[in-house]
Amino acid sequence: MRKSRMQSASMIRRSTVFTLLLIAISAIPTVAQVTVSLQTGVHAARLDRPERMLLQPARDIDIEGARGEARTFGLRVSAPMSRRWSLDGGLAWSSNKSWQGGFGSARPKFETQTIFTSVAARARLTPVGARWGLTAGAGPAVIFHTGSGTSLLRRNTDVGALLTAGGSVRVHPRLALTLDAQEYLFSSRFSSTYTPMNLADAIQPAGSRFRKEFALLVGVAWRAH
Repeated sequence: MRKSRMQSASMIRRSTVFTLLLIAISAIPTVAQVTVSLQTGVHAARLDRPERMLLQPARDIDIEGARGEARTFGLRVSAPMSRRWSLDGGLAWSSNKSWQGGFGSARPKFETQTIFTSVAARARLTPVGARWGLTAGAGPAVIFHTGSGTSLLRRNTDVGALLTAGGSVRVHPRLALTLDAQEYLFSSRFSSTYTPMNLADAIQPAGSRFRKEFALLVGVAWRAH
């Protein structure tokens, strides 16, 4: 348990460092026009096999993570590269408490956490200076997996890509409300075969599985100058 906690703390520290680097990169083009966005929303955790499990035979506990909507919080920092192009970087932290299985008299806390970090080049699709704005973009992403119990993944860090589309409406020269749809594409490698609790389903082999994870976030964006 202590080792698991140390690994989780180390992963969070690496994620924080990576995010700070992304923010620094985003701010290089023109610090005077940096925009900071705080976001919240949901992540549709659609994987058809669990990432984590918690086994405690002495307490009759056998829990596996399950698909479900995960609460998500995000932070992004962006800076313009030209009138229509901008560069942004940030993270989305997802916490999914969906699970399946049996437990004894004491119900343990169980959750699967995913930290999506990314950099994206975005193009503005609407006229520059308009109150309403639409953007689309893409870029590289690094995904960190952590949470309760034991990981069923061979590695807890995956590299992939982000596809994103968003909209915004200005309510003040420096303040805007935003909506951001984010699709993360990556591959996770599982360390062993998996037999679902519903035995009618087929056994799923170990190895790589391509994943598409979707997050929908609303937020508030503040432009520094």
